Formats: sequence, C-alpha cells, structure tokens
Amino acid sequence: MPIELGTTTIDKMYLGSTEIVRAYLGDTLVFDSRLTPVNTTGTLTVDAVAGGRRNQGATLTITVADTDGIRAIVSMQVTASDGRTNSFTLNRVDANTFRGNATYNADRWRNGSVTVVYTDATDNLDKTLTQAYAVT
Repeated sequence: MPIELGTTTIDKMYLGSTEIVRAYLGDTLVFDSRLTPVNTTGTLTVDAVAGGRRNQGATLTITVADTDGIRAIVSMQVTASDGRTNSFTLNRVDANTFRGNATYNADRWRNGSVTVVYTDATDNLDKTLTQAYAVT
C-alpha cells in the first residue's frame, strides 16, 4: 500500500540504508511496502492524424484503459488550440477499455487536448485523465 504525495506515488521508504516496511500515523497504518496497490489510475492515449476536409483537421483515435476496470464513462471533451470544445463517443471494448474515433474539419483541431472522466469499477470513484495531442 503506497503513499501518494500529490501525483507522486511513494512505494519505498528508507531511514539511512534501512528499508522501512510499515509506517503508522498514530494507530493507523499508512504505508506497507509488502502490499501492492489495490487501485490504479487508468491511461488515456490519443493518436492524431491529419483528417477532415482536405486533411485540414484531425482524426483522433482515443483509448481509455484501467486494469481495475471501468464502470462507466462520465464525460468526454476535446479542446482545440483556440479553446473551442467538442464531444466525442467512446464504445466499450472490454471491461477495462473504451475506444472511439472523432474527426474534426478545421485547422484549429490539429493541436489540443482530450479529457475523459470515468468511474473506476473497483472503488466506484470518478477519475479524470487529460492528454495533449498534435497532428504532425
């Protein structure tokens, strides 16, 4: 059971050269190096290629995956380089993966970011993933 400090996961602790196996806060166990995390954050990948009318825009292939499983997709948004937003559709591939394609016609969609919020199947909590993309 690692400790999370911001976005950093601490999975080993040392006092000098001695590895700390367990740490407590009062009577509460807050770190145990022998336990693996029971919950992970998923991954968001965005493959962007030229698309749309006369290849001026972008065609995105968006994949969300979490080894803990994905109960549901809560929201999805693509943000263009000029700040405009649009939505897209993701379809379930299996219990751990959703995937979808989206094509946008204008030049402004060649660079941007994708944000997906999903519900984790293990702890039923919503998780947010954001990934930048660029058509090269």
